Amino acid sequence: MADDLSKEELQTVTASGAPTPDRVATIEAARHIYSQLSDSDAEDAFRRDRIRGQIDGKPPWDPDMLSEKGLGYVTNVNFLELRAVLDDRAFRRFASYYEVPTIVRIHRNFPFRQDDIERPYERVIEEEFTRLLRDDWTGFYPMLDQAGRESDAYGFGVVLFPDETDWRPKAFPRSKFKFDPRAGTDPDRLSIFCLDDEFTAGELFRIIEDEEQARESGWDPTRVRDVLKRVYFGKEGQSTDGRGSLQGNLWESLSQSYRNNDFTFQAHEFDPVEVVHVVYQETDTRKVTHKIFARLRGEEDGFLFAAPDRYDCMSQVLWLLPFSYGDGYLRSCRGVASYLEQHCDLSNRFLGRAMDAGMTAATLLVQPSSAMARDKLRVIRNGILTVLDPQLTLQQQNFQPKIGDLLTLRRVSSDLVQNNTRESKDYQEDPAASDRPVSATEIEERASRAARGESQQTVFYAKHLQMLYREVYRRLVSVDYLLNEASLPGKDMALVFVRRCVERGVPLELLLDPDKWRITATKPIGGGSPQARQQALTNLMQVRGDLDERGRREVLREFIAAQSSYEDVDKFAPIKSRDEIGSNEHSIAALENAAFGSGLQIPVGSDQVHTIHFKSHAQPLLQMLQAIQEQGMENVDAQRGALYLGAALPNMEGHIQALQTDPTRKAFVQEAIGILKQGVALYEMFKKRLEQLAKEQAELERQQQEQLQDSERRALTAEQQVELAKAEMGAQVEALKVSSLNAMRAAKTQEQLRINAERAAVDLQTKAQRAASDIAINEAKAQAEIDIKRRKEAESQKPPK
Repeated sequence: MADDLSKEELQTVTASGAPTPDRVATIEAARHIYSQLSDSDAEDAFRRDRIRGQIDGKPPWDPDMLSEKGLGYVTNVNFLELRAVLDDRAFRRFASYYEVPTIVRIHRNFPFRQDDIERPYERVIEEEFTRLLRDDWTGFYPMLDQAGRESDAYGFGVVLFPDETDWRPKAFPRSKFKFDPRAGTDPDRLSIFCLDDEFTAGELFRIIEDEEQARESGWDPTRVRDVLKRVYFGKEGQSTDGRGSLQGNLWESLSQSYRNNDFTFQAHEFDPVEVVHVVYQETDTRKVTHKIFARLRGEEDGFLFAAPDRYDCMSQVLWLLPFSYGDGYLRSCRGVASYLEQHCDLSNRFLGRAMDAGMTAATLLVQPSSAMARDKLRVIRNGILTVLDPQLTLQQQNFQPKIGDLLTLRRVSSDLVQNNTRESKDYQEDPAASDRPVSATEIEERASRAARGESQQTVFYAKHLQMLYREVYRRLVSVDYLLNEASLPGKDMALVFVRRCVERGVPLELLLDPDKWRITATKPIGGGSPQARQQALTNLMQVRGDLDERGRREVLREFIAAQSSYEDVDKFAPIKSRDEIGSNEHSIAALENAAFGSGLQIPVGSDQVHTIHFKSHAQPLLQMLQAIQEQGMENVDAQRGALYLGAALPNMEGHIQALQTDPTRKAFVQEAIGILKQGVALYEMFKKRLEQLAKEQAELERQQQEQLQDSERRALTAEQQVELAKAEMGAQVEALKVSSLNAMRAAKTQEQLRINAERAAVDLQTKAQRAASDIAINEAKAQAEIDIKRRKEAESQKPPK
């Protein structure tokens, strides 16, 4: 007898005192544990049933009871207030994984290397992880929505990973989860749980189609076949004599029907097979074992599936989403529906009474003058006229039901619920309440209280989401999973995720090491409340100017997403500004810069991208300022700078005028005006520098001319005077040419400066060199002529031979 009882108990140690290798070794123990956990959950099942009825629209009164009491006319309607509240919470929760640019934030757990500081590995993984879950995996939204709704309604949601490799978890109803009543809210401290589930007959057929692979995975094909035979041949009207119509026994007949895909198989292919998962932590290894057995006991009972030490810990198989932590025990967790259910039931009764009172007030009330008159009651309707029997007395004006009192009581209940749960309504149904004046402070306080509740709930929700995301990522990048030759569930999508990340530059060795990254769930701005989000973004836009360029762009992207959606953000404000990418506008602006260098003025086009053009034209100006600061004014080409600025500054001013009409460009315009003022000041400096060089060049030419004239007067004779006169005339001609050329150059330069807003002066330094060269040539020429004359004189003074 003792041995029979031990088979049904959860084992911890062996007879020798050593830790038992399997705490649930027998099917009897598994069924006994499941029965105990189900019994402990039965009490809470009544509460869940009441809440489910309120959500599904169960009326406040039993219709049969009302009919028996002759009250069938009473309004008996569930106005679905609880469902509306839960739907609203689901929509706000949806923002936590949809109204965000990426559902996760990735942070490095390793130091930055010098060669990858500018490589946004984190952003790539964030974007591709979000793309995989939100776009590629169709079960992502239903899974989170079901878990969240179960949490709001019954206290916590239940999500189970189907095996040790698949990264796509599945949500289950709270009612199917059976756990130790002493269990806490931490999944890793949960020692055992059972979960009701079901397979279809077709799924079981496919599982054991390859028996060798099924056994390696942990399935028992013999017991699975017994279950399938009960499904197909245990029904009324089916053969149960052990022989099939196609083959010699039931299983061979059924297997042949499966291969033939005939009606016998199709008729029950989708019949559910109810099973129970039993998952528990072992005593010796501290790992988690997973077993499955059929809920209905068969002739040869046993486990359909058994995988010892399948998981390292409970959090690798189970994810719980509690609404709150209660008093620390899982069974004490209550969803918001527990606080709203009684109010909603009372609200339905109040509204029903108010509807009945209104219907009564809208009817025609009469009083018979006698018992005989009541039996002969006759009312005639003729168009808009109602004709009463003379024996009836009209009582309409004396009946005024006090509907407002009922609605006032309902409002009191509603206010209590809002204070307790912070669940506020978008509008008030009571007409009388809408006439009551409400101060701006009261409205702001209500909105602030609701926003605080939503924000706190969002942070709480995000903390649990990040545990789920971390486990998903760990499974997703498992090398054993990705390199497994078998066709594992979800592996194709996991390989696509890895390929996308690697193609975008993420090193494979970093990507496949989950310890290198710290994953957190993204919390939506405003905590899921559209009003709070809009207010927060408005405040951020006001301080946007104090942020760096990256911060300003992120704020702008969030603000645009709040007005449109994250799918449209890149259309308006991509992460990298399109103004920084080479385009046709940049090419045109570069050509204009080359024209400005020649002194040509170019008009401003109304359809040009003014910011691109201004930045391009301002770049040479800023380079000149930097050169002056580093090298000094004397080492900068003033003539070239004056020509460029004389043509570029009017064009830059035109771009500023065009940008001033756009109020969003206020900060850019202020910065541009500052650059333009620096350009005007630099242009004046270049003009003064050119005037100074011109004066110095003129003075140098005058001094050289005087020196030449003095030397010629002292050295020449009469004959030399003649020759000198010729030379002087030639020099004068040359001087006139030089003077004429200088005058032409000066006139051309002055005209050019006048046309281009007093453009730059002539390059006097170059002219000085040219004039010095001319003087040297003239001096050499004069000296050569003097030497020739002297030789002639010397030859003429020699005595003839």
